[in-house]
Order: sequence, then structure tokens, then C-alpha cells
Amino acid sequence: MKQILLISFILVMTFMGISQNWVPLFAGSSIRVDADNFQNNKEYMRLQNGSKININDWNTYLRDFILKFPVATADSILDGLTGCSYENDKVEKMIRFGPNIDASAGYDNKSYISFSGFIKDLKIIPFVKFNYTGGDWVYANRIKLVCDEGTFEYDSLKFLTIGTQDYVSEFVLIPF
Repeated sequence: MKQILLISFILVMTFMGISQNWVPLFAGSSIRVDADNFQNNKEYMRLQNGSKININDWNTYLRDFILKFPVATADSILDGLTGCSYENDKVEKMIRFGPNIDASAGYDNKSYISFSGFIKDLKIIPFVKFNYTGGDWVYANRIKLVCDEGTFEYDSLKFLTIGTQDYVSEFVLIPF
């Protein structure tokens, strides 16, 4: 009976997160990483906010980039980046970010509006991305966005295009 109670207690503690060893990701950071998971998993770090950071990304570019900012700013940037998809563009020397492109996020072969952008020279340049995806081209050049009581019209836009055998995609990035 004592063994059953002990096992039950350990399971409850594990599910509640009490047995995890949450430590700051870097000195002064409010973002916590599961140190126990980090020691056992060499692929990613699990953060307390529920997101993950690829360890290779952290070691090759993300840590050095984040530590260039004051701690509060670094925490905000990292919290934002871990909530979306991001990649290091070595040629342009920038970090690009956009919607979570994981198949479970529902962006695969669908039209959407999202926030995206890049970080270069310690400046964050955000965009609103309007993306049409369908079976045929529409050759869009303007957008009318109706939001609550506001209507916003964007004319003479230069859409970028991507096409495959299965679908076509037209998109435009509008500065935020």
C-alpha cells in the first residue's frame, strides 16, 4: 500500500511540474528552462511557457543574438520568437520569423493572414502577411480588409508568387 501511495505521489508531482528543475535560460532571465529535460534531451530545450528551442539554433546563433539586448528586451524577443516559426538567414544576416508552419497549425496549403518579419542589425521589422493559396492564380494587386468597424484598402500591391503542381500561392508583406 505504501508503494502505491509513493508511486501515485511521484506521478502527481511529475504532472504538476513540481519535480522539474526550472532554471533561468540565461542570467537574469525570467524565461525558465527545464534543466532535467535539457540534460536528457540533446535536441531541444523545453521552456516553462510550453514552447521549445532547438539546441542547435540556441548554440549557433540565437543565444549570441539574444544576449546583445538588455535582459527584459531579450526575454520579450525570445518569448515572441518561441511562439512562432523562426530561422537564421546566414546570407542576409538576419532572423526571419513568421507563423507556426508546423502541419498541426493549419497553415499548410491554406489562405491566411499572419504576422511575420525579420530582425536585422538589432532592429525588429514586422509585417502583416496576406497569403492566398488555391488551385489557380488570382493575380491579386489589391486588398480590402474589414476589421470591426474599420475598413482598410491597399491598392497597387506587388504580390509575390509561388507555384507547384498541386497549388499556387500569392502573398504580400505590408509593413506593420
